[in-house]
Amino acid sequence: MDRMRFITKTRGELDGFKEGVVIVPIGATEQHGPHLSVGVDSLLVETIALHAAEALSPRLPVLVVPTLPYGSSHHHLSFGGAISLRSETLIAVLKDIGLSLAESGFRKLFFLNSHGGNDEAARLVVRDLAREGISAAAASYWTVAWDALKEAGALDFGRVPGHAGSFETSLMLYLFGELVHGRPPLREEDNPREEPARRPFVQLPGQGVGKDGYTDDARYASAAKGEQYFRIVVSRVVQAVEEFYRQI
Repeated sequence: MDRMRFITKTRGELDGFKEGVVIVPIGATEQHGPHLSVGVDSLLVETIALHAAEALSPRLPVLVVPTLPYGSSHHHLSFGGAISLRSETLIAVLKDIGLSLAESGFRKLFFLNSHGGNDEAARLVVRDLAREGISAAAASYWTVAWDALKEAGALDFGRVPGHAGSFETSLMLYLFGELVHGRPPLREEDNPREEPARRPFVQLPGQGVGKDGYTDDARYASAAKGEQYFRIVVSRVVQAVEEFYRQI
């Protein structure tokens, strides 16, 4: 998998990838309830990006740059453990990453996001980069996989993606089981069935995330579900990157 990492290449080796796609994973560092590590978003998006790049490599040149481990996480600060960027800072950082890559000859960029608070920023950056003559796309991994995850029954057990609930806990159990510390207290509540982007976004002053920092019940989380969700997500990210590449 290291062969898909941008940072393992010499500058000469990178020349062979300039006509391909560079995936830019965007993560976050923030609390994920009492049972998951603060690096969930960064760990998941990097793993998804590397597996997608591996699957794509026989068909197109593709590399994954180092994951940005910080995002817009102000709504987690009250819990402790969050390292957050202001929205304007995140936009500036992502744009500088894109412009730096373009200056080096990489002009096909796919920003892959793993934290809901980053979604709008990534999309704005893509609009700005296009004005600089750079072909770019942005998507959150659950957005491109939404229909397939819904068909697989992921929403029957909790929110997608939710926050430290059944979905993310299942992914972590499959990929990083050693970082899952039991389950949070049980919680009964309805799970929205619509894609988050289709629902009104409401943020109130002083509002945190769910109750005690997680959004839904993780009692039904399992490594088996996590494997199923992971394979679905990777396949849909592969499809999204290929479709982006064909449009250029």
